[in-house]
Amino acid sequence: MSDISSRVKAIIVDKLGVDDSEVTFEASFTNDLGADSLDTVELIMEFEKEFDIQIPDDQAENIATVGQAITYIERNNSEAGEEMSQLHTVVSGDTLSKIAKKFYGDAMKYSVIFEANKPMLTDPDKILPGQVLKIPSLKKEDTKN
Repeated sequence: MSDISSRVKAIIVDKLGVDDSEVTFEASFTNDLGADSLDTVELIMEFEKEFDIQIPDDQAENIATVGQAITYIERNNSEAGEEMSQLHTVVSGDTLSKIAKKFYGDAMKYSVIFEANKPMLTDPDKILPGQVLKIPSLKKEDTKN
């Protein structure tokens, strides 16, 4: 199960008070999980908050099942993730560790920047002044020590 799927499922279990096993991809919020219209609105608001996305009302009306929610969030969350990335132009004296310390507060997160900039970067110790690096926002798994 993807990270998005498990997070959506956890929100539904928490907000609707249903058993984990009832939350299947095909499950309807109203017919299968017992949500009323207010519950559905609250779920949409919680998805927006959790995934930092906006779900327009006309789109929210089309999200009636767990699977539709997951699909919508996967499509729109990746675009939001791209927007949350920053750019950094390498200057003389920069290292990936120094850049990671500047953006993340932790020099050991240099590998996140390195991975985001492959294939332009082939070695984490070889960056050149003038290169423009993508600095992705940290995912939850990247923030663990």
